[in-house]
Amino acid sequence: MQLLIDQLVFLFGFILLCSCAFLISLVLVIRVYLSFDQYAEERFRHKWRDLIVKSFTSKRIPRFPPIAKRDTYRFLRFWNYYQWLLKGPEIETLNQIAVITGIDQRAKTFLNHWSIRNRLIAIETCGHLRDRSAWSRLAALTRSKNTILSAAAARTMVQIDSEAAIPYVVPMVMAHARRSPDLLVGILGQSNSEKILPSLVQTAIEAPIEISVRIARILEAIGLNLTVPFLLQMVNEKKDDELILICIRVIGKFGDSGYLDFVRSHADHKDWSVRVQVAATLGKLGTEDDLPKLKQLLCDKFWWVRYRAGQALAQASFCGIAKLLEIQKLMSDQFAFDMINHVIAEETPMKLQG
Repeated sequence: MQLLIDQLVFLFGFILLCSCAFLISLVLVIRVYLSFDQYAEERFRHKWRDLIVKSFTSKRIPRFPPIAKRDTYRFLRFWNYYQWLLKGPEIETLNQIAVITGIDQRAKTFLNHWSIRNRLIAIETCGHLRDRSAWSRLAALTRSKNTILSAAAARTMVQIDSEAAIPYVVPMVMAHARRSPDLLVGILGQSNSEKILPSLVQTAIEAPIEISVRIARILEAIGLNLTVPFLLQMVNEKKDDELILICIRVIGKFGDSGYLDFVRSHADHKDWSVRVQVAATLGKLGTEDDLPKLKQLLCDKFWWVRYRAGQALAQASFCGIAKLLEIQKLMSDQFAFDMINHVIAEETPMKLQG
């Protein structure tokens, strides 16, 4: 019995030793492979950087050596890096290089590759090339279960033809509004995406309020003044407090006084968070005519509303601290009186430091 136990212990130890030796060998092999791959990457980058820079400075585009299939992804990554880096006539030169080397055709074959990495780089390449011949495959990718792939394909379709992309991009945006708003901002924030917004907003109006609010937040995150009319359209149709809040916040963010009447109309809104945003926006964009509304908000029962109203009065061009002190003398509301003291205590050190 003891002999059997000794044999089992020996066998277990031998297997453990072999496993350790195998793992150490595997780590060494991986390290060697990565070192060679890094060296090849550096050589490839140095070689093609010189060729591409030379093509920018010469009158005629020089001849380029053939690109091995194993280097296709490496070249596409390098080429796309220059697409993001450069502007003007150099972009046209880069596109000519893609056609001359045949890398544009290889990119289209990558659209069907099993690797997500290869498909993503191919999608990006087709976008930079404005390659309409890849349209049907890109349209199919917008329906992919992989959110990153579908968003990348939609973004490229907008780059190629934003108007024609509407039937594909709008359903994709609506489908992923809950899960990936950051990716959707990248699609709708492009310079030529404004043609998509009317269809998107109309679809959002017809959707449940939760989706409408998410679309409104995406429009807010885009950071473009042109989104305000679309947000107002959503507010008029849906009559939702969250949509009103977002709309007023965007108006204040872009400093468009043309929408002040809409802001003023919500100074008595039942939701205190909306009144907070009204006070902040009137402080940025308001005029002396808005003093009564801000005084009213200064007496609000909610602390945050009073605080934003006090800040707005202290910082507004039509009021300031001196006038705020005069307003305080006429205040009978103790909460408003105390809030003015609080705001002045905050603002005075800031002005001294400034």
